Amino acid sequence: MIFKAWGKVSEITIRNCFRHAFFNNAIPQQTVQGEQEEDISFPNLNEYVNFDNDVLTSEPLSDQEIISSLINQPEEPEEDDNSEEADTPDGDLSINAVFNAAKMLANYMALNNASPKINFEELEKK
Repeated sequence: MIFKAWGKVSEITIRNCFRHAFFNNAIPQQTVQGEQEEDISFPNLNEYVNFDNDVLTSEPLSDQEIISSLINQPEEPEEDDNSEEADTPDGDLSINAVFNAAKMLANYMALNNASPKINFEELEKK
């Protein structure tokens, strides 16, 4: 219903609505008397990007300070995806551990020609 009504609206009707709302093509330019435009210089891209290159954001470190900070850091053990899953108790499994277990189960079934009906008690005995 709205679509049909909008389709019947002519260009002249829309133009008249805009004219009654004082939207005209000729908008008078108002100028302020006595005010002159200032020449504003805009920076080029390099000036804009590099304007704060000389600002110090931290205290400069000497070579000795850098070396001592690296030596005094405790070594972080490398994280292995499997180590996290192996250490978690049965009640607190991550989603990755569940997906890996499902993949292992699918591989077992494929290698042992197991049926889709799995007897978990039999699997635990093996």
